[in-house]
Amino acid sequence: MKTVQLSQVPEAFFNITRIGEMAIITMYDNVKTQTEGEELSYSADQYQIKVPWRDGLENLDFNTWLTRVKELESPSTTVERRVARDVLI
Repeated sequence: MKTVQLSQVPEAFFNITRIGEMAIITMYDNVKTQTEGEELSYSADQYQIKVPWRDGLENLDFNTWLTRVKELESPSTTVERRVARDVLI
């Protein structure tokens, strides 16, 4: 996870970018409004995961994927550490 600064609230809390046979899923959580004088901006926690492309990814359940990517950020087993190494960006 990294905290990112945004000029506007994301239209969707996730987006999918296809790169060849892979997909990069970018998810936003904990979006907060920030004001600096007259300027309005936003910050959010950003998570990214790389998975094989498949039809129907756009119908993914955001909460399930977000929960899984958060679990992989703090892997508790060797298997989770290996998966996290391969899929987290």
